Amino acid sequence: RPVMHGIGTEKCVQQSANLLIQAVENSSDPLSKTQLGWAYENGYGVGIDLLAAKELYQSIVADGHRLSNINLGRLELGKGPQMNQETVINYIAN
Repeated sequence: RPVMHGIGTEKCVQQSANLLIQAVENSSDPLSKTQLGWAYENGYGVGIDLLAAKELYQSIVADGHRLSNINLGRLELGKGPQMNQETVINYIAN
């Protein structure tokens, strides 16, 4: 996380993304999964991959991590006219 925010080192987007990928591969840390999901969602050091972001967010929703529900709702909202309002409400309300 320090690399992602440029704390104590020169900010390096690619290095930050690589460290997040390693963290997710080596543990089930929900914060790392949330941050990597955000990176995939926004193309931060990795290519934009909304499916990968969604899968990471969904993988920790069952553990009660509210931020992931909100992230899933935001992904659904990003679909524009194709979004399912009921799905958005369910993600955010739970």
